Amino acid sequence: MQRILDAVSRGYGQYTSGVEPIHKAAQLYGKFAELYGVHFNANQRAYAKRKKRANARLFFLYEEDSVNLSWWLFATGGTGQVHELEQQPPYPLSWEEQRKLFKELAVHLKEMALFAVNTGCRDQEICNLRWDWEIRIPLLKSSVFIVPGEYVKNR
Repeated sequence: MQRILDAVSRGYGQYTSGVEPIHKAAQLYGKFAELYGVHFNANQRAYAKRKKRANARLFFLYEEDSVNLSWWLFATGGTGQVHELEQQPPYPLSWEEQRKLFKELAVHLKEMALFAVNTGCRDQEICNLRWDWEIRIPLLKSSVFIVPGEYVKNR
């Protein structure tokens, strides 16, 4: 899970995921390598980025004693088939998925991930938060952040 967080921090913010029988892992990897270049090395990914093409990374999670394999295909912004062929509606994490994610995270990342999961904010929205956007709500003994539209995608 740490590798996924590292990828997200490097701009791999869009993803699709699924579960496949473990014997199909090589076939799935081959398909994504051919279509989206998940096998590219760092130099090839940097070249694609300079050309404003999307990069893709594939992550697998195998749980002991399971016949299935969970996978996530993450992509950066840019042009390319990955955005055209792998579009999915937003997918909120289930309680079980959240438990698995938080169990794998380093202690210093848990609070930020909890905030991201509960707000639905994108990584750049979280990184750009400013204290002067905070609005205190004394009745609830809490506060909220009002993020200006120019800092939020799709608004």
